[in-house]
Amino acid sequence: MDAYFEARGEKNFSPLVTLLVVDVNMNWFSRVWYVNRRAFYQALPVVTADDFLKVAREQGENYYREAGFEEFVFVKAEDTFRAAAVQSDAAALLANSLEARGTAPKEITRPRGIIAFKVYEFE
Repeated sequence: MDAYFEARGEKNFSPLVTLLVVDVNMNWFSRVWYVNRRAFYQALPVVTADDFLKVAREQGENYYREAGFEEFVFVKAEDTFRAAAVQSDAAALLANSLEARGTAPKEITRPRGIIAFKVYEFE
């Protein structure tokens, strides 16, 4: 995951313009190390996929754009970095919706090639 953020070095995240959407099923260490740390150091707002979809459903799909967000980065945990028990299917629903719209994820793999995370960037 660090490699993903480092590769974006030329295109820095802009606080209050980029919204980081995360999978609530991500295990706690991954969430703290990869997501919360980046959110803290780069001052990125973070929302779970559950809350993202709930607000979009209740307030309309343009809610976040009207609030000033221009870019969305959704991090979905794959099997190796999921919590022991799946708490929600919101991340799977969001991933399926994005892929149906033609948004292909960037795959973050472990050293042996196993997919750890899928990262979707969308506007």
